[in-house]
Amino acid sequence: MTWVSVDVREDHLDALSKGDPISGITQLVWNSIDAEAREVRVVVVESGLGGVEEVRVEDDGHGMTHSEAIDYFSHLGGSWKRRAEKSKNGHRILHGQEGKGRWKAFTVGSEVVWTTVAEYEGKRQLTNIEGKRDRLTGFEISDPVETDQPIGTVARIVTNQPGPKSLLEDRFTDNLTAIFALYLKMYPELSISCRNSELDPTTLQQHTADYVLTTDNTKYGDANLTVIEWSDKVKVKRRMFLCDASGVTLSDHKAGIQASGYEFTAYIRWDGFRYMEDRLMLAEIDEELSPLIDTARKKLREHFNQRSQQHISTVVQEWKDDQVYPYDHEPSDEQENAVRDLFDVVAVKASSAINSSDDKVAKRLSLRLLREALETNPTTLHQVLTEVLQLDRDSLDELSRLLNHTTLSAIIKASAMILKRLQFLRGLEILVFDPQSKQQLRERSQLHRILANETWVFGEEYALTVDDQSLTNALKAHIKELGRDEPVQEPVLDDEGKNRVLDLLLARSSPQAKDRHEHLVVELKAPKKKIGADEITQIERYAFAMAGDERFNMTDVEWDFIVVSSGLDSFATHKAEKTEISKYRPGLTYRSDDGRVRVWIKTWAQIISAAKHRHKSIQNSLKYTPDSEDAIAYLQEVHAKYLPEILTQP
Repeated sequence: MTWVSVDVREDHLDALSKGDPISGITQLVWNSIDAEAREVRVVVVESGLGGVEEVRVEDDGHGMTHSEAIDYFSHLGGSWKRRAEKSKNGHRILHGQEGKGRWKAFTVGSEVVWTTVAEYEGKRQLTNIEGKRDRLTGFEISDPVETDQPIGTVARIVTNQPGPKSLLEDRFTDNLTAIFALYLKMYPELSISCRNSELDPTTLQQHTADYVLTTDNTKYGDANLTVIEWSDKVKVKRRMFLCDASGVTLSDHKAGIQASGYEFTAYIRWDGFRYMEDRLMLAEIDEELSPLIDTARKKLREHFNQRSQQHISTVVQEWKDDQVYPYDHEPSDEQENAVRDLFDVVAVKASSAINSSDDKVAKRLSLRLLREALETNPTTLHQVLTEVLQLDRDSLDELSRLLNHTTLSAIIKASAMILKRLQFLRGLEILVFDPQSKQQLRERSQLHRILANETWVFGEEYALTVDDQSLTNALKAHIKELGRDEPVQEPVLDDEGKNRVLDLLLARSSPQAKDRHEHLVVELKAPKKKIGADEITQIERYAFAMAGDERFNMTDVEWDFIVVSSGLDSFATHKAEKTEISKYRPGLTYRSDDGRVRVWIKTWAQIISAAKHRHKSIQNSLKYTPDSEDAIAYLQEVHAKYLPEILTQP
C-alpha cells in the first residue's frame, strides 16, 4: 500500500470538490474518454430509501499501471495530460490537462475507489486507488496484483445516504446527453450509457444549425457555433459550452438569452479556448474572450427569432388548411397587420392545447375565442386559455351557440356583473349583521351612500332618481321621470307642515304596461336600530304627503314606501305579520284604496334573501359562492370611503 500526498492547500482542494453532482460524473466520463475508452457506462445504484447508494463510471480504456497511478494522483496540474495534447495512444484530443477532475468526484459522494487494470510487461495488472472526502490531500494506492480481469477502469463513488436523488431523474441523463452531444457526433465509435440507456443525441434532437463566428484573432481564426434544439420531452439546462476545435468541452456557461418554447444547448468550437483554458471560467468578463461570447449570443437570438417565425408560419398555415383559422382575409393596413401578428404569436404559444384534439369544431371555437379575448378584453386572455380550452364537447357546443347571438365580451361582462353582485350581497350581510360592523355603521354617511350605488338590491331596472333630498326635489325628479317639463313652485309638506328628507327615491318603467311608472321610496335605518312605531309613522307620513299632493297623484304611477333595518320591535312585528292587511302580504302596513300607494316594513334579511333568489339560477350555473374575503375585498375596492373602521383594516 502506498500513500501519495498532494502538495497543495486543502482549502483549494475543498473548493474543487464542491458543486453540482453532474459535474463530478462528467469529469469521470471525460477521464474515461481520455483513456481512449470505446464504451463508458454510468451506473446509478438506488438505495432502499429511494436515494442513491453508489455511482459507478466503468470504461474499457487502457487503464493505469501502478506507476502511472502514483504519478497521476500525486499532482494537481503538471500531469502527463499537461505535457500532451493527445491521449496515450494518440487516438483522441485530450479533454483535461489540469489534473483536477479526480476531486470533482467528491461532489457525488464521500468516498471514491478507482479499480484500474492495465497491461504491464505483457501481463495485466490491477491497482486500487482510494480517496476520501475528509482527507483530500492524499490517496491510498494499493500494490499491484496480477489479474485476468479485462483492461479498463471502474470509479466507484459511495454516497452519504440518501445520496443525490437528482441522479435518478431523467433530467440527469438528458443533461449528460447535451454535454457530450457534439463529441459523440465527432467520435461515432464512442458509446456512453447512463442508467442502462445509451446516450443518443440524434434521437432527441429536433433541429441543429451551424454558424461561423467571425473573430479579430488572427492566430486562432474564426469560431464555429453549433445550436442543438431538443425535443419537448428533453429537459436540459440551457448552457453554452466552450469547446476546442475537435469538440472537446472545456467549460460551460449560462446560455444568457430568452428563447421561449425551446430547449437547447449551444457549442462554440474554437482553437483559442484550448490555449486559454485557465481563463475560461471568467470568459464572460475576459477582455479577449468576452467579445466572442457576446457575438455567439447575438447569433443565438437571431437564430431563435428566425425559428420562431418559421414555427408560427407553419402552424398558422396548418390551421388555414384545416379551415379553422379565425380570419378569412389578409390584413388591409398596418394596424390590422399588427393585430394579426399579435394573434398569431399568442395562438401558436397555445397551440399544444388547441391542437390536443383532432376535432375541428373545438379548434375553430378555441381560436375564435382567443381572437375575441385578445381584441376586446386582453385581461381575460389567460382564463380563456386555461378554462375554455378544457371544456368538454357539450359545453363547447353550447358556447358556440351562444356566440352566434352575442360576443365573448358580452358574456364576460355579464358574468363579471353577477359575480360582483354576489360579492356585494355577502358584503352587505357583513355590514348589517356582523356585531362589530353593525355597531360602527352610520346610517346616512355610510350605509346610505353605499346603497345609492347598488340600487339593484331593491329590484331590477330601478334607477336612482333622488338621493338624500327633500320631498320637493322628489317631486321635481318625479315629474322629470314622467317626461314632463313643469316648474315646481310650491314645496311638498307632510301633515305636520314639514318638508321631509327622503333617503332614496328609485324609479322604473313598469314592464307590464306602456307609460306606466313605478316609484320606490326607501327609508334606511342604522342596522343597530330596530324598526318601531316612530319609524313606521315616519314612512307613512312620506306616503300620505305624496299621495295627498295632486302633483304626485296620477293614475299611471305606483308608489312603494319601505322602511328597512336589521330587526323589528314587537309593535312593528305585529304590524308586519298580524294585521288584516299583512296576513296576505307580509310586511305590508298600508295600501291606498286604488292600490297605487303601499307602505312596507322590511328587514335586511328579507331584502338580501330576495336579491339572492333573483340571482340563484345564474349563481348555480357559475358555480360560485363568495366567501367573506371576496366580499370585503369588493367593498374595499368599490366603497372604501364609506366603510366602518372595522372593515378598512388590512
